[in-house]
Amino acid sequence: MEFMMQQRLHQIIAAIGETFEADFAQAIFAPAGSDVRETATFMERQILQMTDLFFFPFVLFTIFFSWMGFFKGGQRFEHLPLSARQQQIRAWKTSRIGSCRMLMNVYESLSLVGRYGA
Repeated sequence: MEFMMQQRLHQIIAAIGETFEADFAQAIFAPAGSDVRETATFMERQILQMTDLFFFPFVLFTIFFSWMGFFKGGQRFEHLPLSARQQQIRAWKTSRIGSCRMLMNVYESLSLVGRYGA
């Protein structure tokens, strides 16, 4: 059970990282996908190192984010096409709900650090 949950979380994080990578590549005219796996691994390591107080709510909110893709686009976030994933992230980044914006800010920051700082 724990392995399946960790693998599921990995798929979601990898999809979020890949989506941010594509956005970064468009913004700076650089090729996308060169470090997607490394960035996703970095993001996952940082999340797994969170204390339990932050880890469990963060993971639950991440899974909720994934399932919102199902309700909006018919598939969970990690199975949506890139354009639909970008649209969902933009919607959450500009949401009136602060927790949604915060989750995307954390993932965007981790993705940036994973790509350029690690």
